[in-house]
Amino acid sequence: MEQSDDIIGQYPVLAPGLILGVAAAAYAVVSFVMRQTVDPLEVGLFAVVFAVVYVGFAVYADSIESAVGSN
Repeated sequence: MEQSDDIIGQYPVLAPGLILGVAAAAYAVVSFVMRQTVDPLEVGLFAVVFAVVYVGFAVYADSIESAVGSN
């Protein structure tokens, strides 16, 4: 993985906030287009779950990559 692709490694404090913002904006836009309404609680819950899964998978993938690369 190139260093520019690793946003979590470069900015560990900023990355979850950025991911939360992008996920919330995307979900709100899709919700508005499909239902013409946006429920802030629903958007927030989606964004938090998405960010936790994304960051968790990114950390897991990095640990697997380093373990496999060391062999």
